[in-house]
Amino acid sequence: MGAMAAFGAPSHLIDATHLCAADAVTQMGAPPIRIDLLASPSGVTFEQASPDTIRVEIAGEVLPVIGLAALRQNKQATKRPKDRDDLRHLPQASGAPSFSAPHPRRRRT
Repeated sequence: MGAMAAFGAPSHLIDATHLCAADAVTQMGAPPIRIDLLASPSGVTFEQASPDTIRVEIAGEVLPVIGLAALRQNKQATKRPKDRDDLRHLPQASGAPSFSAPHPRRRRT
């Protein structure tokens, strides 16, 4: 939750009870620099997504980030027009992410 505060999340979003709820969706920031926290993403389970997880260190905290393969599964499952458009722009390879965040150190798990 310290990373959320460091990112500038409003204090009302930093709520462990909400973040742990099965259907919780929390958005911080504004595109193109926005973070979406999904407790239960569509189309992929934690067990399926976990092996592809990428660990990103931000402000001294290591945060798990969904990997590309699981993100593609999630985007395909939602069937929203925005997600279909996102899929067109995601790289096909399942290697390291192509995004860049302010000063992170990326590590594969």
